[in-house]
Amino acid sequence: MVPARVAIAHSLVSVYGMLGDMRRLRTRPTTEAEIRRFHLPEYVDLIRNLTPKSYTNDVVLRQKAEDDHGIGLLGDDNDCPAFDRLWKYCRGYAGGSLAAARTLVNSASGSHRRRIVMFLFPFRSHIAPML
Repeated sequence: MVPARVAIAHSLVSVYGMLGDMRRLRTRPTTEAEIRRFHLPEYVDLIRNLTPKSYTNDVVLRQKAEDDHGIGLLGDDNDCPAFDRLWKYCRGYAGGSLAAARTLVNSASGSHRRRIVMFLFPFRSHIAPML
């Protein structure tokens, strides 16, 4: 079964008539070392260890998530929620971003101009890097 976010993105690309001109990138989840090249160790450690349960049970972790990064619980009117499998999601999302960047860099000297269509996850922490 295709995840809803993939189906929505596919439908949007189809409506704009871009499917025939596109090639799907094969991506892999990024490694922790790759993520650490772009983020502070404290942030990576927080995201790796953050779950709704740890957010609820660990006062220090919760305070750090809220105060330093604006992270709250999903459904509590937070635009940066802690949710199950957050670390896995972040690794997958970052892997897709890095694959797109590599494609652009590797094809910059070629005769064909490449364009990447990316759909950001609507969290505050994703909007600024996307722009």
